[in-house]
Amino acid sequence: MPDNSNTTNDGTRERRTQRATVLAALGGALIGALAGLGGSVLVYTEAKHARQDEAEARQTEANERRADIRRGAYVDLSTSTTRFIIQASDLLIMSLDPGKTDKDRTRLFDEKYAPANADLARAITTVRLVTTEAGKRDLDEIGTHYVHAGKLVNDTYAATSLEGIDAKKTHEEFLEAVRRHLAALRKFMDRAAGESL
Repeated sequence: MPDNSNTTNDGTRERRTQRATVLAALGGALIGALAGLGGSVLVYTEAKHARQDEAEARQTEANERRADIRRGAYVDLSTSTTRFIIQASDLLIMSLDPGKTDKDRTRLFDEKYAPANADLARAITTVRLVTTEAGKRDLDEIGTHYVHAGKLVNDTYAATSLEGIDAKKTHEEFLEAVRRHLAALRKFMDRAAGESL
């Protein structure tokens, strides 16, 4: 009769070997899956960091463009203010001079004052679009004095005669409006210099 204990031992050994083989295969598959998952996580993390770096670079570039636009608008405001004040002063002086003709005044108005006035109005509008909320408040003050100075010049220019116009008072009022305009502009520029452009 065959020895059953040998058969049983061989069967147990065979099952153990099969089990060990299956476990080794499962372990190998698990290790491979974990390595693949780890690789996928690394690739995902790298891609995520690359996207974040790219987004930060785009944001930095956008901030730099905005700062360049803002600086350009502020410089244009300052330059336009200077040009307006010069042309407004010239027109006011000419309008108060009884020796100047209407043709002289009209030529100065059309060729110098009106373009300078339009440039300053455009510069104020541009700055309003790009400045901070605090800058807008300062800009309102600039606008108030700019409008007052312009009204004095326009009213004097449009007068049909110099009768009833106190030239000294008009000139002093104009100079005060200009002084306040420049003080408001200086306040605005000081605040702008403090901004992180």
